[in-house]
Amino acid sequence: MKLFQKSEFNADASEELIKSYLYAPSVHCSYYSVFQLMKYLMNTFCGINYEDIDVFVRNNKTSEHRYIQRQILNEINNADRENYQRIKREVDDLFQFRVYSDYKNVEILHDQAEKAFKYSQELRNYLKTKMIK
Repeated sequence: MKLFQKSEFNADASEELIKSYLYAPSVHCSYYSVFQLMKYLMNTFCGINYEDIDVFVRNNKTSEHRYIQRQILNEINNADRENYQRIKREVDDLFQFRVYSDYKNVEILHDQAEKAFKYSQELRNYLKTKMIK
């Protein structure tokens, strides 16, 4: 349940950071609000506990972010093909926004922060509606 709470905190923080003109950290929080919710869902919806996630990532030398994204997107593809492409695009875009925000020597503007926040809200609402029992 801690990851679910962290997801909620990051969603709130993202909105507050935009209001304070702190766009790059806002994008970071928008992304993590979705990632933490996805990881929580891996455990509660997919039945893959946190330790098993860690072991898989370590043994397969893969990115935890991409592994969790793939697993959740596979679940969505199996259950809701109609919305899958949109959801996948938003997840991919949000991931790229976060990479630019955290690691690139570029300025993050209000429009980019707002778009990341919008995607995070849409994704979080979708995931909560479709996957939380």
